[in-house]
Amino acid sequence: MLPLLGIIIGLLIGLFMNVEIPRGYSAYVAIFIVAAFDSLVGAIRANLEERFSLRLLLTGLLGNSLIALFLTALGERLKLELNLAAVFAFVIRIINNFSIIRRLWLEQLDRRVLQRRRVAGQPTVSNEERVAPHEPSSLGRRLPGAREKQEGAARREPSGPESRSEELPADTQG
Repeated sequence: MLPLLGIIIGLLIGLFMNVEIPRGYSAYVAIFIVAAFDSLVGAIRANLEERFSLRLLLTGLLGNSLIALFLTALGERLKLELNLAAVFAFVIRIINNFSIIRRLWLEQLDRRVLQRRRVAGQPTVSNEERVAPHEPSSLGRRLPGAREKQEGAARREPSGPESRSEELPADTQG
């Protein structure tokens, strides 16, 4: 929570202070900000997964920044916008880390709600009603009627190629 507070305070300071950045340095400052934000979001994710290391944060921030700054400088020499490659990579990582952070926060919220229900003596969701973590449906819970659909599908005869395996030559069977 503290890193998120730091981001918000930093953004507010940056929005209300009028800091002029020389045009020649603007690409370097922009790529450094994106690299730093990537490291910060990665640190938040690591903290939620309980594997945060300050040493990894600092070396990652330094390494990412140096590589990004090198690509920016090389791109200026070659008259190519190589900094866009670094921005693209960092933004993909930021988006991926954010989606994982969101999932972890929702799982923590689910655990808290479940704990409160247990303390209050309310019925909780059973393990059978839980969905595997990789199945995207309504915050890890089965949708109403999903069990009936699943049981109905299990009773039906398979109609795909797997049901006709005896018709296929032996070399094409998986």
